[in-house]
Amino acid sequence: MTTAISEPQYSLPQPPGMIRMLVLFASVILGISALPPLYLSIGQLGGFAWAMFGFELVTLLAAIFGVLIGLGRFRDGFGLALACIAGAVLLALVFGIHVDARTKIADDPALRPWVNRMLMLRVLVVFAYAFCASVAVFARNHKSWGAAIKGLACLLPVGVIAGGFMKFGLPFAGDGSGQPNAPRVIFVLATGLVMIVLLSAGGHLLIRAYELGRPKNDAPEPDMDAKTAS
Repeated sequence: MTTAISEPQYSLPQPPGMIRMLVLFASVILGISALPPLYLSIGQLGGFAWAMFGFELVTLLAAIFGVLIGLGRFRDGFGLALACIAGAVLLALVFGIHVDARTKIADDPALRPWVNRMLMLRVLVVFAYAFCASVAVFARNHKSWGAAIKGLACLLPVGVIAGGFMKFGLPFAGDGSGQPNAPRVIFVLATGLVMIVLLSAGGHLLIRAYELGRPKNDAPEPDMDAKTAS
């Protein structure tokens, strides 16, 4: 007498059509945006800009893969594929545009605004890829949405406070005379503690949201009583 547990084959739910269209649109924009830097890197910046050319070529290849993803060529790995090309675009953005392009045109006031606009465009594309990948994963299990919303609710105050600190600086813990002010010190420490707690909770909830989107969390349980006699 042998016991066999049936192992059903699962196929991942397909991402919403609007998400695929957004990926397709973002990828086309990304591919078009890579063409001017490629042209500039070939002898237009005082010589062949190897680093800029190479990273823009990576960006163009990522855009091509993004178009294929938007057309449904990687249906079983939609979220993972988007995460990969988003990472590639981010890497090329940092080393190709932010580092190499800024160095090459540091003294050219006509091209400096172009670099800043290109940076913003690429960052928006990376966020679009991340958003689409997340929605594709969360759509597999409705429980993911609750965890994701709670996680974002925890992280939002942290982002607001961190943005305030970046804009206005850390609050001075003294009273203007060079002596520490106890209430202000307590306030700063308490704010930091709250931010750490919210950051930890928000990160945990977001990780949990992605875990809930794994196929096994939304798949029917195998029949443990399925037996075959031999």
